[in-house]
Amino acid sequence: ARSLFGGLTPTLLGVFPYVGFSYAAYEVIRPHLPLRNDGSGSPSEVSAVVGGICAGTVGQVTAFPFDTCRRVMQVHGFQPETQGLARKGMADTMREILRSNGIRGLYRGITPNILKIAPSAAMAAYAYEKSQGVMDTVMTVVQSRYGDKATL
Repeated sequence: ARSLFGGLTPTLLGVFPYVGFSYAAYEVIRPHLPLRNDGSGSPSEVSAVVGGICAGTVGQVTAFPFDTCRRVMQVHGFQPETQGLARKGMADTMREILRSNGIRGLYRGITPNILKIAPSAAMAAYAYEKSQGVMDTVMTVVQSRYGDKATL
């Protein structure tokens, strides 16, 4: 069972910084993106996509050490030269990666991973902007019907 769930802790811990830093980075980048020409104040579709890729990259850089740790923990039991080692968990695995490879070891393979997440980060930002437009429309309808004090 330990092999089956090996790497679960760093996987769960890595999700929070990835999502949090991605959305935080997008909110920092968003005011600097070129706007649409419709007066909405929203970023253009292309700029939202580019901003999403940048934000996803920021999220990936913050969470990638957890991903590296997870991969090492999952593969650990299947490599003949490491089967005798008894790692206790995520902290031991992180220490071993840092001891043997330094900080660079935590980021080994990040470039292909950024290329992998770029399309989903771009689509997340695009969907976020489109949903903001829908919510603005809904709020306009609700406020016209119930007055300016109406909120969702």
